[in-house]
Amino acid sequence: MTRKTRKLRIVDRVVSKFERVEGIDLSKDKEALVCITKEARNAIRNLSFLTCAPISCHSKQQMEMRAVY
Repeated sequence: MTRKTRKLRIVDRVVSKFERVEGIDLSKDKEALVCITKEARNAIRNLSFLTCAPISCHSKQQMEMRAVY
């Protein structure tokens, strides 16, 4: 699996989990998607030597998203 594929899978998972928990669809929030994508890239790097990596961003509503993979 390529890094790009892993990154997209992480982004999709964070967006769907956030929508399930908070009821807000971040797939329409361009700022949030950019932030999640950046955090996913960092998480992939960290997961090469760690067992979990936090992903944290703020949406326009200033709600904090946290997901550990």
